[in-house]
This record gives sequence, C-alpha cells and structure tokens, in this order.
Amino acid sequence: MSYQAARLLDLVSKDTTLNLTLRHRGHDTLAQIAADVLINATGLDTAAGIAANPLLTALVDQGRARLDPLALGLDVDPHGRILRQNGQPDPGLHAIGPLTLGSFGDPIGAIYIAIQIHRFLPAILEDLSELTR
Repeated sequence: MSYQAARLLDLVSKDTTLNLTLRHRGHDTLAQIAADVLINATGLDTAAGIAANPLLTALVDQGRARLDPLALGLDVDPHGRILRQNGQPDPGLHAIGPLTLGSFGDPIGAIYIAIQIHRFLPAILEDLSELTR
C-alpha cells in the first residue's frame, strides 16, 4: 500500500484493475499507475457535484456507479457499497462520508464519518478478502 498526494486526472477500470492518470502535488508531469484499490480522501464538493470530480465522473460514465435518488452523491447499499448502474453493489467500491449524503443524510463531521466506518468496516474487509482470493 502507498499514499500519494496527487490530482486524479483520469481513471479507466478494467476487470479488477484501476488504471489511473495522476499529477503529483508540486509536479507538472503525469504518472500512469495501475492499482487494485483507490481511496479518494478529498470529500465531495456538493456545490460542484459529481461532474467536478474525474474519479466519480469516470465511475458513473463506465456504469460502475450511479447517482443517488436525490443526485447529492452516489447511490450505496446499507453497507456503503457503491451501486452500479444496474443496481447491483460493486464489492470493490465503497463510499463513506459526504458521498453518501443522499442515502444516509448528512454525514459531515468526523464523529458521523467514524460511525459510518465502524458500521461499514466488516463488509469492506469481507469484500477485500473476496477480491484477493
């Protein structure tokens, strides 16, 4: 696992691999990275919406995610799994915090996000275990 401070410019999902195009903080050159897991920790700018975030836009465009019924974030199941366009949960994609606004109400603030993490963590660990088998 590695942590990288970068701006995500493009994402292409192929099978279980995420092909990312990044610009690292303080650099002008682009980097191409293949990853199994991506954690986007920037939060959701609800004023700009999904369209302002290349990762979320790519997931929706590729059918791996859909907007929640209120179009405030992404549609998720009770365990925080992001729902694909067909309504089925994607075991490789989970949302916590502001992205779940339309499904769970206002999760802004550390205490509310911590509660979501506590509630979703068993399903996340189970899904990761299944993906690595």
